[in-house]
Amino acid sequence: MQVDYSEINYGLCPHCDEKTYMQETENENIFECAFCGGETKIYINGSVKFIKLTVPVISMKDEQEDLS
Repeated sequence: MQVDYSEINYGLCPHCDEKTYMQETENENIFECAFCGGETKIYINGSVKFIKLTVPVISMKDEQEDLS
């Protein structure tokens, strides 16, 4: 049996300015706010900061659906 673990961090969402849980998405270093659903990129330089994404991120799952 294979268990999938996703990373969850606690931080300040730059979209809704709420302190909330940020859950890792399929894309590396991209997290989604549990409160508003805003996607952010994680930045680690002595402290963890979440940065707003200015362009949409296309996941491998989206690309596979387009090919079928």
